[in-house]
Amino acid sequence: MNKLAFCAAALLTTGFGSAYAEEDPELANELLEVLQQRQAIYAKDPNASPQVYAEMWLDADNVVLVSEEFHQQFHGRDEVTPYFNPPNDNLYAYREIVSNPRATWLAPDLATVTYDLRYDMQPIGKPAMGGMSHMMTMFRKTDDGWKIQAELQLPMGLISQSRVLQEMAVSADFEDFARTQNQDYDELIKNDKRLQMRKKGVIPWMLGGTSQPTLPKEESSDGAGGD
Repeated sequence: MNKLAFCAAALLTTGFGSAYAEEDPELANELLEVLQQRQAIYAKDPNASPQVYAEMWLDADNVVLVSEEFHQQFHGRDEVTPYFNPPNDNLYAYREIVSNPRATWLAPDLATVTYDLRYDMQPIGKPAMGGMSHMMTMFRKTDDGWKIQAELQLPMGLISQSRVLQEMAVSADFEDFARTQNQDYDELIKNDKRLQMRKKGVIPWMLGGTSQPTLPKEESSDGAGGD
């Protein structure tokens, strides 16, 4: 286990770390804004990785990157810097969209955020491609704001990713068609508890059994808060 990951694990298992171990929605929104800065940089220039590294990463020796593109793990400035500074441009176009952030404090100046990253790209000399990755980024709070100290890119498995992409491929006018075909469509969707759990990121089979799970009382479909 690398030193940075070990320290993070140690913080979460000590009395000091326990005060920061709870999920913080406000922190998640704050770090989402930082990640959207990277999104905006790439929106202007698909080959802006040197700018992203210079402006958004911590200027330190103990930075870590685990990229989905390479088997190699990048530890330290000497290994991470070349990753963000390729010898040639390699993209005609690139776009990323960050969503679903969940953040946790690890220390007064250290936080981690997990999120989904949807990307589309047009490589030079290759067909366009797209996909989705789960991400975990560790931020250090500095006098210049939040800076990335470590990042893990966690690609979804082929089955999970294909399911997500299949859902994204639904025609824009399908819901309107469904309402003409089934007058109860909206009500059925609203009361489909398994579907609502999926929208919240919980896969029904993770809960065990085959019956529909019970939503928390404050989120019950009738709005009354009862069973």
